[in-house]
Amino acid sequence: NSATELDLTLQQLDSELGPGRSLSGLVLDLRQNPGGLLDTCLDVTNRFLEKGTLVTLHRRNTADIVHTADPGKCTRPDLKIVIILDAGSASASEVFAGALQDHGRARVVGTRSYGKGVVQSVFSWTDHKERVKITTSYYLTPKGRNIENTLRPDSEKGKGGIGPDREVKFPKRETQRLALARLQQREVPRKHRKAVDELCAAHPDIQVFRPLDVDQDVQLAAALEEVRGLLK
Repeated sequence: NSATELDLTLQQLDSELGPGRSLSGLVLDLRQNPGGLLDTCLDVTNRFLEKGTLVTLHRRNTADIVHTADPGKCTRPDLKIVIILDAGSASASEVFAGALQDHGRARVVGTRSYGKGVVQSVFSWTDHKERVKITTSYYLTPKGRNIENTLRPDSEKGKGGIGPDREVKFPKRETQRLALARLQQREVPRKHRKAVDELCAAHPDIQVFRPLDVDQDVQLAAALEEVRGLLK
């Protein structure tokens, strides 16, 4: 439901600005985002891209599969966008960031992403219960960059992944805190968060991790600076 949730969130942000006004700049925080379904990723990407290639699935000994933007699905063609990535950003989040970066629709802040750019297909047989999963293609960005990084981006010689336009590193301790805060937000359904907060407040021995404030989050601060620069 990511595309629908994105639409509703953008509408809510528009309404907060008042009648006749709409959002002009947006920071999308994809740190520690491991990805998801390709079709959903393409729908979300298409919200910001009116035309052109979104991603190419490069396959061996057969024709590539090229996914292109549908103009009818583009709802925010002029929105100024900055994306935050880190080494925990992988797969579909890299496809999204790579497409917007290649088309000049977004600037990327943070550190190089993980580099998970392979696609697996599962094969089965009607008379056997076994299944075989085989890597069948690679993700290529619109400019032909291979997202896959077999060396992993935390290696000094690592390639692949999506490199930032503005590199901003994060201390390891803050990175762990950020990851824990996101995990907690993901696991607690929205309708139960208030009750969980009240429970935690009543039990000070329970440690609750929250997203860092802007003055503590150097990557978010840099992203806000970038998006303000795009709006000048």
